Amino acid sequence: MSENAYSDEEPLFANLRDGDPALAVARFEAQDRLPQFKAAFPARRFRSAAFVVKVPFVDRSAVGEPALAGTTEVIAENPKRPIAHLWLGVTSIDDDLLFCSVLEAPKPLGLSKGDCFVILEEMVEDWMILHQGVAYGGFSMRVLRDRLGEIEKRRFDEHTGIREFRQDMP
Repeated sequence: MSENAYSDEEPLFANLRDGDPALAVARFEAQDRLPQFKAAFPARRFRSAAFVVKVPFVDRSAVGEPALAGTTEVIAENPKRPIAHLWLGVTSIDDDLLFCSVLEAPKPLGLSKGDCFVILEEMVEDWMILHQGVAYGGFSMRVLRDRLGEIEKRRFDEHTGIREFRQDMP
């Protein structure tokens, strides 16, 4: 990735590759540790923290339709359509359902900030709690940041507001 690879019109992490083994490991860890995220959310352990999850969306821009949340069924019904991986803000959790809203999305996906979705727990590719610059979770973010050069790391940190990643929540 180069410093000029981004447009001000799209999210910073818009161009990632599927099938990356390190990202697959990050997804596994996120799923394995998802109960920590779910326990922290209703407990409001972190006041004013951002609770976000990363979810696949099927890109239907080629047919002029908005993206669909990537359930197993939706992905199977659209095998040739690209998959976008978006971070959504979590507004509430009920058992294995996460109620979320779009934070940012590339314009071609046809989604707007604030669009709401109900996400199945099994769809979560990553999760993160960002509290006062400290990130818990964010397993894929750690992989991506580690691959950046120094200038790109500074841009990443500025864009995300992350000053530090911590492995375990207090």
